[in-house]
Amino acid sequence: MTATGQGVQWGSVSRSREGQNQRLRADHEHTLGARHCGAVTPAYNQGMGSRQTLAPMLLLIVATAGCIGDECESFVSPCPVWFDLTNHCGQTRSCTVDGVFVTATKIQPNEVLAVPLDGLGDRLALIHDLFICYAAGDPMPAGAPDVRNAIVALDGEIGTHVGAAERQGLYGEIVRWQSFPSDPQRLEVHYEDVPIASRTVLFWFEDAACENDNPRPECEL
Repeated sequence: MTATGQGVQWGSVSRSREGQNQRLRADHEHTLGARHCGAVTPAYNQGMGSRQTLAPMLLLIVATAGCIGDECESFVSPCPVWFDLTNHCGQTRSCTVDGVFVTATKIQPNEVLAVPLDGLGDRLALIHDLFICYAAGDPMPAGAPDVRNAIVALDGEIGTHVGAAERQGLYGEIVRWQSFPSDPQRLEVHYEDVPIASRTVLFWFEDAACENDNPRPECEL
């Protein structure tokens, strides 16, 4: 793997991860819909965090479900505000898939989703962890890509998957970098673990340690 002027030139990347997806049951998919995404290992169920904004499909779910109860309505997270990259791509129209500008964060195998981050250093100063999952609204055939194998690079450096996490009913992975740049320029995401099946990427920057230590109460559907 080498860095080029257009971002990362990808080689063959493989990784063996323990655990199987034990949480994507049909009854959950039926009741939770787009709130259920990613590959999950139950041992990593770490609670939910707050967000500044959710992707449009998630906003619809929350608005439809309603967040009732004093605990839900009064909760204020002490953690830094999340920076939603899915919404950022839709609102700014600055993200690309293999160099073509897009508003949706849907990719095919080996396609590279690139998110420009220049000028966002101040907003990302306190949130250096990336939560990532694949939207469950996509078809999930046997052999679908596993979010644990997603390859994420920040300014050419591939991040390390440090464990699974749950955020507001979404199940995914936390990706972290050994050194987070003070002025990040570009985030790139792709997968190559399966030759077929497109995925919609949901992802945002957060302070994972703070979110895990201050789980948000989950509102009942």
